[in-house]
Amino acid sequence: MSLTAYKRHFGEHTLLGPKGVLKLCRVQHPLRDAPLDEIALGQFDNVLSQCRKKTSTLGGIIGGTVANKALVLANLATQSSCPVVIVTKDFFAHCEAGDLSRLFAQLAHYSAILFFDQCDDLLDDTISNHNDNLDKQAVLKLIALRQGVTLFSLSDESVASIMKLRSPYFIQLAVA
Repeated sequence: MSLTAYKRHFGEHTLLGPKGVLKLCRVQHPLRDAPLDEIALGQFDNVLSQCRKKTSTLGGIIGGTVANKALVLANLATQSSCPVVIVTKDFFAHCEAGDLSRLFAQLAHYSAILFFDQCDDLLDDTISNHNDNLDKQAVLKLIALRQGVTLFSLSDESVASIMKLRSPYFIQLAVA
């Protein structure tokens, strides 16, 4: 997955991992408010409150287009004054245990929103790993121990249902 949809909103970045996979980003300026209905706006406010508190929180942005998810993420980052670390699916395709340890060690130095883009298969045990070196449970354990907000961009409805059971912090976008 290219980070093109996110580049519109996020300015300077620092690579935290393999080139083009992990980026610590500050929002330049969201181009506009996120297109949220009344229910999604309430959900946005709940997630924003967790971002501001910088407490350990697992959540998701469900449905909608990649462009709208990027806009929601940019608005969360702006309103919470938090940078964002974007982790793409490509990271997990080439990831080893040492990469995960380094990522989470580096994240301890930032009060950043950790955003997993299109990583539905990380939350779904029925989908096989694309990388035999990756232990999904180890990743989820590191996420659970992390101090800060971790969000998943989710597309698959069954995975979204799993997320909703694990956490009340999600933003359900309208499908375009």
